[in-house]
Amino acid sequence: MKSLNFINKNIHFIGIAGSGMIALAQYLRAFGRCKITGSEIRETAASKDLLLQGIKITFSHHQDNVKEAHIVVYSSAISEKNVEIKHAKKHKIPCFSRGEFLAYLMSSYKKQVVVAGTHGKTTTTGMLIHILDAAGVTPSFMIGGELPPYHINGRFSESSTFIAESDESDGSFLLLNPSHMILNNLELEHLNYYQTPENLFNAFKTFIDQSIKNNAKIAINIDDPNLRSVAPHIESDNYVSFSLESTQADFSACNIIFNDNESIFDLYQGDTCIGAISINLIGLHNIYNALAACSLAITFGISVHNIQKGLSNFLGVKRRIQYLGNYNNIQVYDDYGHHPTEIQATLDGLKKSKKSPIVCVFQPHRYSRVKELMNDFHTSFSDADRVLITPIFSANESNDDETLIDTMITGIKNYSDCDVSFFNSFDDVVKNLIKTLKHGDVVITMGAGDIHQVAHNLTTHYQHL
Repeated sequence: MKSLNFINKNIHFIGIAGSGMIALAQYLRAFGRCKITGSEIRETAASKDLLLQGIKITFSHHQDNVKEAHIVVYSSAISEKNVEIKHAKKHKIPCFSRGEFLAYLMSSYKKQVVVAGTHGKTTTTGMLIHILDAAGVTPSFMIGGELPPYHINGRFSESSTFIAESDESDGSFLLLNPSHMILNNLELEHLNYYQTPENLFNAFKTFIDQSIKNNAKIAINIDDPNLRSVAPHIESDNYVSFSLESTQADFSACNIIFNDNESIFDLYQGDTCIGAISINLIGLHNIYNALAACSLAITFGISVHNIQKGLSNFLGVKRRIQYLGNYNNIQVYDDYGHHPTEIQATLDGLKKSKKSPIVCVFQPHRYSRVKELMNDFHTSFSDADRVLITPIFSANESNDDETLIDTMITGIKNYSDCDVSFFNSFDDVVKNLIKTLKHGDVVITMGAGDIHQVAHNLTTHYQHL
């Protein structure tokens, strides 16, 4: 890898506790030849972890925070009017968005692996990291969630390989130049940024076109109609295909078995079974994730033995159907899912594997997402027996429609047999769960905001009984 030109530099992160920003800070900390500082508006569990790792964080935004910085990196959630950005630019301190800085870091690596798509990126990226670790590649990586057993989002390694989960939310994935890529799926999402489906699909088409021009090797889910529509010349040598439905795919998964906390399938390359794969995850969506990782790994030259070993060591990613405990045979899980497809896939996976009553506590995320995908939310909870809805997590958006929650609840009731209720506070949710959960129930909190507090407060209650 080429020498990096931020050696001995002071690098300041504005909004350092965001999932993508944490990964960058942890990467540089592991690199170890530069000073890292950050700023945040409030102390969170994520910022506490960074403090424990020796990174100085100021819990306010002030121009003094960047006076000694040689480079400033800022989250996409930070406004250009932010006092630290304004001061840095005024004094000609180089400033990079999170996406720009990631692209810069990756550019030094010979093999740049990118996992893209609407759903499953974090889990698929984590699987691929474990597979390459098992094969002795030990890549540098950036991932959008905390990865056990490393308990980090980002890692620097003296390797020629870098794996990153792409970020389509702000279009910054177009800055990346992968040599290898996974395309998991493509659905309507992030329309607060893209405005129209056409803009979103065109961005993916541009990304694919750019990658093909660079002769990237692409593992693509040919079961996804939207991916097929934006991927040109899908029969070209740039692609390897994976599928659960087509016998014409390069790679497929057959003889799928779902157990309580495990899924098993036979991995086929063409017409030949090349090995049995076992993952410590449930749900058909995780079969797709594993199949995607296997497909690219084989293209990468990894043996089936090391694929099996890596996946057997993979324990999932924090907040992706994360198992928190079993109390009086009440199982508690937490999940990041906030898009209707993610919710449906997660609940379906739990229903198939657990065969128990499912209680889902859902925190909607962004007013714009709820409004755009309202009809899809109505049909996403059919595998739950009870659904507890909390107020929408705004993610700094303003609301111009006070009827969103009522519309969501009415729709869910119309399209499913589950019991649906609204709770105005997390405390009320926990109190209700403690009072109503029964022996054998499975409870899962879902959402991209701070709903995980409910799951953790519930487990804390049971631990102290």
